[in-house]
Amino acid sequence: MGNFKKLNREIIKRDSTRLIISGEGISLLSMNNLYEFKNFLISISTSNITFKVIIYVRNHVTWSVRQVQQGLKIGKTYLDSINEPTASLTKLYKNKTEKFVQVFGKENVGVYTFEEAIEKEYGPV
Repeated sequence: MGNFKKLNREIIKRDSTRLIISGEGISLLSMNNLYEFKNFLISISTSNITFKVIIYVRNHVTWSVRQVQQGLKIGKTYLDSINEPTASLTKLYKNKTEKFVQVFGKENVGVYTFEEAIEKEYGPV
């Protein structure tokens, strides 16, 4: 609860009507934690609140090639190195994005490729 208190102080002292909360760790939250986080933000808001969730994902081919290379480096067989990333892709993309859609609504969630986003002048980073 300490982090919520710290976040609450930061939100209260802001001058803007917009709040951007960013962090890779947010994607690791469980669905229940996301609901709690959303409800926390609603509870401390002084006006109607709308959410816009922006998710950046890495290109699946680039990610898969890297995973195969890592597997081979640590001594896995070629077949194991190929099969493991394939099984992980569903978890990597679908499971990570579905919970945000569930909590915030499909209309409030945008999924973009990281590689394209970093090419933009005001992309993530």
